[in-house]
Amino acid sequence: MTRNQVGARELKTRLGSYLRRVREGSTLIITERGEPVAELRPLPAKGTEAILARLEA
Repeated sequence: MTRNQVGARELKTRLGSYLRRVREGSTLIITERGEPVAELRPLPAKGTEAILARLEA
């Protein structure tokens, strides 16, 4: 699994490209003004439907 950092503005501008990377297994550390604020990573293959159901609730 690859870990990359990306600024929030860059992520917003190129979201499709970064989502493709996540689908391929990369984990993104999202930064704001150089400080890590969030992590975007692929969902585990098992139980994805249950996770999505919880997010929709």
